[in-house]
Amino acid sequence: MNFKPNNKDEFREIIERYLSNWKWYILSIFLCLTIALINLRYSTRAYKIEATIRINENMADENVVEGYNKSSSSERKSDPSKIVKDEIRVLQSRPLIERVVNELKLNIQFFGQGKLIAKEYYSDHPLEINFLANDSIINKIDTTLTVHVVSKSKYLLQKDGKENGFGDKVLTPFGNIVITPNVDNPTGLISNDYTIKIRPVAKVISSYSKSISIKSGGEDSSIINISLVNPIRRKGKDIINKLIEAYNDQKIEQKN
Repeated sequence: MNFKPNNKDEFREIIERYLSNWKWYILSIFLCLTIALINLRYSTRAYKIEATIRINENMADENVVEGYNKSSSSERKSDPSKIVKDEIRVLQSRPLIERVVNELKLNIQFFGQGKLIAKEYYSDHPLEINFLANDSIINKIDTTLTVHVVSKSKYLLQKDGKENGFGDKVLTPFGNIVITPNVDNPTGLISNDYTIKIRPVAKVISSYSKSISIKSGGEDSSIINISLVNPIRRKGKDIINKLIEAYNDQKIEQKN
């Protein structure tokens, strides 16, 4: 609605009408700033990790990766872009992603209590869990364990409510497990809750197969760009580096 005051008194009346609610304006600004600060402080950050590799035409030979359809040598040599496309498919292949997941143990995540949200640990997780069952069972586990540290030597596994000692074998539906501190002095862990999330390896492989972006650097380019968005910068770097390492190892094995 547009006001067109005819004189100063009318104009002053309009201004005073709005100024009479100045407390609400200040309160609204304060609430907006507070919400913005809370969002910045406690929202999960995400980092984009990128790497670039150059395909050596001599190394880009026929591949024998499971699930990968090989191209004939003549087709690959006549069309350099074909080589890059094929090598992208190799990098996206399930065996390579599976190796990354298994070697970095990406199916196991550790979380600690936070003020508002849980904090995920990566290489610095305060607890270590070992499974005594065979891999065929471990790789299918889908569960969440909550560990409450009672003392330097004991913890409470809230799944069964029993007090256990660090290093003791604990029977679970998926076999025996052993939980130990992963720090020099466990005193700082006392009275804290930690969550151990275990997911089936097959699901983790599928998840990373979708989240890892592998694209050509451009038409007639021998460059491949690999990127991944992850809330933990070091974890994202390790995943991409391990994928490239697995790819290079496979090429060397094939050449040999």
